[in-house]
Amino acid sequence: MTFRKFHRKVALVCFPLLAVSALTGLTYRLGRNWFKMSDETGAVVRSIHEGKYLGELLSPFYVLLTGLGLLLLIVSGLTMVRRRAAPAGHKPRRNARWFHRMAAIAFVLPLVVTAVTGIGFRLTQSWLGWPKERAQLLMDIHQGTYFFSKEYRLYYVLVVGMGLLVMLSTGLKLLGIFRKRAGKHELHRSPT
Repeated sequence: MTFRKFHRKVALVCFPLLAVSALTGLTYRLGRNWFKMSDETGAVVRSIHEGKYLGELLSPFYVLLTGLGLLLLIVSGLTMVRRRAAPAGHKPRRNARWFHRMAAIAFVLPLVVTAVTGIGFRLTQSWLGWPKERAQLLMDIHQGTYFFSKEYRLYYVLVVGMGLLVMLSTGLKLLGIFRKRAGKHELHRSPT
């Protein structure tokens, strides 16, 4: 199996998990900072983001599956990021593959950091019994607070979350799931 086929198979499985993770992470941070989301609503959104609605036993596995899925997509995707020289006199096409490749290059480091610290935060609490205060450094890195302070972490989350959504949307387009098959329509045409 080639890396491209492996990447596509992992993408099909992980797409819904990563889409939910990106959307709930963005909803939580934007809601809390810009829209004064209540604590109760915030707890529900975080519960979805962390898979807590599955129960204490399954939540760490949900986070692990989501995070490892993202890391597998990054590793397998990086094997395909190589620049092909455009023929002389031709500009590179700005299509979905180009946007996907550029976003992958731009967001590889923040997405790796986000996946690793998200997994680490959940597993250190659930499986190692760390109190939240001890694991807080991982959450501060996960949300960008460690690098940008509380006032600016919103922008870090916004950029990383939108980057992941760009990767997911362009990747979905590249999978061609919703593409009409040309041969299918040609079979039903009557010769004139």
